[in-house]
Amino acid sequence: MDFKKIPGKKLKKLILSVADPVEKENRFDVVKILVDIGVPVDYIQQIFQSRVVKYFQKYKDVLEKLLMLKAKDLAVKFIRRILKNDILIVDEFLEFKVIVDYLAEIVQKNPKYKIPSGKFQDVCRKIEADYRKLHVENYDLPIDKNFDNIKLENGLVLEVPRRNHELIDMGVLMRNCLVYTEFGRRIWKEKSIIVFVYRNGNPVYVLEIDPDFYEIVQFYGPCNSKPDKDDEKIVRRYVRILRIGLE
Repeated sequence: MDFKKIPGKKLKKLILSVADPVEKENRFDVVKILVDIGVPVDYIQQIFQSRVVKYFQKYKDVLEKLLMLKAKDLAVKFIRRILKNDILIVDEFLEFKVIVDYLAEIVQKNPKYKIPSGKFQDVCRKIEADYRKLHVENYDLPIDKNFDNIKLENGLVLEVPRRNHELIDMGVLMRNCLVYTEFGRRIWKEKSIIVFVYRNGNPVYVLEIDPDFYEIVQFYGPCNSKPDKDDEKIVRRYVRILRIGLE
C-alpha cells in the first residue's frame, strides 16, 4: 500500500488500525478512491468513524464508477446525505448504484454530457430522466386545441406537450410520475390528455383529462400536492364548459 497519496495522519491511522490484512487493504482502496474523487478529508474521516463505512466498502464499485465519471459533486452530495441520515443505508446505496449506472451509460453514449447541478434528489431525477430519454422514442403527440395556449384567470395558461420527451422533462420539474410512466402512449392512442398549467412561464400544475368526457382524472401541483382552491375552481370551470359543449 502506497500511503504517499493519503493526506493527513488521521486517515492513515484509520487504515492501519485494522488488524485484518484483507480488511486493511479494502479500507485503503476505499480511502484512495475517495481521495482521488476529490471528497474532502473530513468527510472521509466521518465515514470511517461511523457505521456507514462497511457500506462504502461493500459498494466500492460504485465509487470506482464515480471516479471514472469525474463526478465529485455527485459523490460529495451522496456522502453528505448518508452522513446526515444513516437510516435505510442499504436502500440509499442500492438506489444510488442505479443512478450511477444510468449516468455511466449516458456518458458512454454522450461523452460531452454535463452532470446536472442542484439538490441531490433533483440531480438524481434529472439523470434518470436523461437515461429514460435514451430508451424512449421522442415521438410527436396529438394536440387538443382546447388546451393549447389557453389563457385563464389568475395568470394561468394551459399548454399541451408536443413531444413525448416533454412529459419526462415535466416529470423532473414537477417531481411526479411523468418521469416514470409511459403517458405518451396513452396520449398518442387518444386515451388521455395531459395538460401543463403555467403561471408567469413557470409550471404550477399538471392535469390528466379523459378525452371522451372531458373529465379531470388527476390535478396536482409539485410532488403531487393539492392545487390552490381558487386555481382549481378556474381550471375546473373551464373544463366543465368544454364538457357541456360535448353534451
